Amino acid sequence: MMTRQIITNGIKGLLPALSLISISLRTQAQSDRIHTPAQKSDGKTAIHFVDDKWNAALEQARKTGRYILVDAYAVWCGPCKVLKQTTFTDKAAADFFNTQFINVAIDVEKGEGPALTARWKIKALPTLLIFDPQGKQVAESIGYIDAAKLIALGKKALSVNK
Repeated sequence: MMTRQIITNGIKGLLPALSLISISLRTQAQSDRIHTPAQKSDGKTAIHFVDDKWNAALEQARKTGRYILVDAYAVWCGPCKVLKQTTFTDKAAADFFNTQFINVAIDVEKGEGPALTARWKIKALPTLLIFDPQGKQVAESIGYIDAAKLIALGKKALSVNK
C-alpha cells in the first residue's frame, strides 16, 4: 500500500513538470519558425520565398511568363529545415531561382496548405514542385535535395517545357 501511494504521489508530481516541458517545446517550435522559410534574417544569400500565396504567385506567373517553385513544408519537418539552411542558402541556387522563378513556400498545415496538399497529392515532406506559368505541374522532388540537383531540376523543367 505504501509503495502504491509513493508511486501515485510521484506521478502527480510529474504532471506539472510534464506540462511545463510540453509548453516549453511548443514555444520553442514556434520561435524556431522563420517567417520566410528560405530567407535568412542575417542577410545571407537565399532563395526568396513568399509565404502561402499560391494564387498571387500563379497570377504573377501568368503575367510574367515565369515558372513557379513551390516548397511544401511543415514547421516540424527536420529535412525541411535542413533544406532551408543548406540548399536554399546556396548562392548558385539563390541566383538561379531568384532570377528565373517565382518562389512560394506553402506550410502544408495552415491556410491554403491543406487544400493544396490534397490537390497536389503531396505524400511526404519536403516536396518541391515546379509549375509552368499556367499552373501545370512540370517537375517534382520529394525529400532533401542538394543545390546542384535542385538547379538541374529547375533547368530541366525550363528547357523541356518552353
